[in-house]
Amino acid sequence: MVGDPLLVRAGQGLVPTPRAVELREDVASLLRGCDDVLRPGAGFDAVHLQRIPHGAGR
Repeated sequence: MVGDPLLVRAGQGLVPTPRAVELREDVASLLRGCDDVLRPGAGFDAVHLQRIPHGAGR
């Protein structure tokens, strides 16, 4: 992938290359995963929160 252009100039704008189109869904999926992890409160469910007594993990 190194050196593969993802956008090329076409007139006044840019258009995706076939490689960019090929990667579109994979990149979108990765970004959704990052958003799920980094969003404040993501994955937090207080109903399933369990307390561990201090020192129990030793």
